[in-house]
Amino acid sequence: MTDERRKELFDSALFWITSHIHDDDEIYNSLHNVIGMTDFEIVDCGIDYLSEYFTDRPNKTMLFSKVTLTADNGSTDEFLCSGIVNSEEDLENADLYNEFLEDNSDAESIEVNAKAYSFGEGESENASDDDLIYIATRGEEFLHSDEVDEIESSHFIILTDNEDFDEEDDESFRMGGM
Repeated sequence: MTDERRKELFDSALFWITSHIHDDDEIYNSLHNVIGMTDFEIVDCGIDYLSEYFTDRPNKTMLFSKVTLTADNGSTDEFLCSGIVNSEEDLENADLYNEFLEDNSDAESIEVNAKAYSFGEGESENASDDDLIYIATRGEEFLHSDEVDEIESSHFIILTDNEDFDEEDDESFRMGGM
């Protein structure tokens, strides 16, 4: 059997499960407990509406921050960012931060409020893009749950100099509704 055929069968099975089973608890049970999919794999397949049933804990401790940017022109944005944000340097590789700078080129300063969190058990490492997607699908209430520890918060002002703007690879993910 070819990999293409395996993918076709897998996609068909997922479609059947999600369209013929109408109870979300049963869908989650089928995917997680019967088939053996991890919560991360369920999200990766685009079935993020089951996040209230997620039980998997990662085998590492993910470090991430929820960042709120406010420009002096009144524009604001919130997103999740890998690692602990304490300074402008911690944001330089975040696409959403750089997009905010571009979109607010008239701003003279940007206020940054960041809360750093840890989630999981094991060795600490900065959350990957996939980790941030997983965390984002769990929603705002997840950040206040017993599963997540708030490590610290920071507040600082960035004086803008958009002439030297340089885009780099992203380690951030917008968190819907946050």
